Amino acid sequence: MLSTPLFLVIRDAPVGFAIAAQAVFSLMLGVLVSTTIVAMTEIFPTQVRSSSAAMSYNISVALFGGTAPFIAVWLVNATGTAISLAYCLIATALVCLAGMLALPAAAPSAAPAQAGPEDGPPHRGAGLATQ
Repeated sequence: MLSTPLFLVIRDAPVGFAIAAQAVFSLMLGVLVSTTIVAMTEIFPTQVRSSSAAMSYNISVALFGGTAPFIAVWLVNATGTAISLAYCLIATALVCLAGMLALPAAAPSAAPAQAGPEDGPPHRGAGLATQ
């Protein structure tokens, strides 16, 4: 919810305050990116984790990141004020919050059962059929 005050500072305040507002935006982006990476690796099973995270990230960046400048220009032209971008960020944050609340607590695990102490140490050829 800081986007509206930060946009007002960037638009109306002296350059030093505008740079400080950009720094706050950068800090918020750092928090977002760091948690996004963890969440993306947790929601996919281990067998497909890397490719699934890469595909979902790259498709979303292409769709939303690639069109964001066009939408921003259209939004500013349609409303006549740059503060409308702050409201767009707030709406996006609310959609992301809803998605975050729908995430499972952890990724489904399909890891093989680990050998217990009674099974003894693994040996050469373990798991191969011996006939």
